[in-house]
Amino acid sequence: MNILVTSGGTTESIDAVRSITNKSTGKLGALIAEAFGEKRPGAEIHYLCSPDAVLPNNANLHLYKEVSVADVHNRLLSLFGCCSFDIIVHAMAISDYTLDCVINVDLLADCLSKLERYNYETIHRAVANLRDFDMQGEKKIDSSQDNLMLLLKKTPKLIGCIREAQPNCVLVGFKLLVDVSQDVLLNTAYSLLEKNSCDAVFANDLIDVHDTNSHKGLLVRADKSFDEMQNKIEAAEAITVYALSLSERKGG
Repeated sequence: MNILVTSGGTTESIDAVRSITNKSTGKLGALIAEAFGEKRPGAEIHYLCSPDAVLPNNANLHLYKEVSVADVHNRLLSLFGCCSFDIIVHAMAISDYTLDCVINVDLLADCLSKLERYNYETIHRAVANLRDFDMQGEKKIDSSQDNLMLLLKKTPKLIGCIREAQPNCVLVGFKLLVDVSQDVLLNTAYSLLEKNSCDAVFANDLIDVHDTNSHKGLLVRADKSFDEMQNKIEAAEAITVYALSLSERKGG
């Protein structure tokens, strides 16, 4: 049996010393990998994580450390090219945006001030013209610069790529929202599940994560049923038990 767990969070570079990242520690992903190791001692467990993510205590773990969304994407493509996975738990907090360019706001304001009127198209054109002053390529942005603006662009949704490349695996996705009702959390999780053909989605609200152990969440299944967990250990147990049982029913 081949199992892949992604964990931790990605980091997108601004320059040689600055970056955009998130607060994911990878602890839940590590617990999930450990739970799979305990329940299926002979399984080949692959753990793809950020460099500083919590690591599981699994023997014979296949470990891959990647930084950016592009790095993770390339690693996934490499793994999918040589391995067919029975179960994939995509717990990694993938950045929704990466840096497009850095622009001096004063230069942008000067460009706009010369226009008689401006709308989306003229602003977009002004920004495009200022790419000549793009500072992203510098080894380190000069700290004497005032009023810099970071332009971000969307990153690809890797979970969609996962299902496309591994059509027969049991796929568990993750969804984090902030301060929403349970109905919104459930509906959003189910939308993610349907869109990406997941078998289950673990959804939680950031306001319910009070410390490193408290981690309330809902494991939402394809039939819209769900179970509620109160902490990371319960979540890891529920995710692994469900994924393994479903894999067995699929003949994995």
